[in-house]
Amino acid sequence: MDNLKLQGKNQDKADALLISISSAIFNKIGKEFGMGKCAVLEIKNSKQIECSGLQLPSRDTVKEVEEDV
Repeated sequence: MDNLKLQGKNQDKADALLISISSAIFNKIGKEFGMGKCAVLEIKNSKQIECSGLQLPSRDTVKEVEEDV
């Protein structure tokens, strides 16, 4: 798998999806996220809103998408 995009109806659901995939799939098959390529983008009412990122069970943090992306 090269690219993965997750969408959740709200931040809690998106966080739960990412944590579930991280724990259930990647850890069991020995793969890791390329943290330098990961980012979180939160959109509400068609506008990007600031978010603090997401901490994975591995203690890695998925940061907010950069402005120039």
